[in-house]
Amino acid sequence: HWCSTNACDLRYETDCLHIEFHQRIRHILFSSFLSTYYICIVPIAFCNTHYIRLDIILLLQYGCILFLSLIMIYTSHYLPLELLTVFHRNGKHLGSWQCLTNNNNSLLIPLWDEKNQLAYQPNSIVKYKQHIYRSSNNCSTVAEPGNMCHTRFSFLFSRPLFLPLILCSLQIILLIIQIIFLFIDQRWFVLLSQMILFIFNTYTIHHTIRDVYLLYLVYCGE
Repeated sequence: HWCSTNACDLRYETDCLHIEFHQRIRHILFSSFLSTYYICIVPIAFCNTHYIRLDIILLLQYGCILFLSLIMIYTSHYLPLELLTVFHRNGKHLGSWQCLTNNNNSLLIPLWDEKNQLAYQPNSIVKYKQHIYRSSNNCSTVAEPGNMCHTRFSFLFSRPLFLPLILCSLQIILLIIQIIFLFIDQRWFVLLSQMILFIFNTYTIHHTIRDVYLLYLVYCGE
């Protein structure tokens, strides 16, 4: 990311980062599903169920916990702190537009110019594709009005702690669910499998909390 004052360059960078983010999300989901398939499903094909009792409910329970745990682990790998910082710096410059329903004096409102290289000031009002938009009231705006990709990107990454706190909350919820399962079913093989996942999830949440703390130290003045 470069802190450019050219609005066209910032929009182009946003489009590239948006594609990169979605590609990494697809990698996370695909890798999590594939790993869950090889860990939970493939071994069943090599076991003789005539001699082994298969607990479907326990298998589904473990498969769901494993899939969610792998999503958290792969997320910490594919969305590291450095990349989230790049996303935030771009999202902060991007800004956002709010569509207005009141179209009074729309003839006096200037049209949004795609070729304009300067950012729009806070609370600027423009007309674009038969709609009236107002820019963010706390920062300049370079996003395209009505572009949902820009709106979502700004919503996710304009605040540096927003996405890391969501990930941290999900990991805490996952740990609580695992603890509940440990108290419900205390058979040794259930405890062993859940404790292995619990150790990995504990490391992941430690990694995420560390990232949140570092982001707070860097951006606490914002």
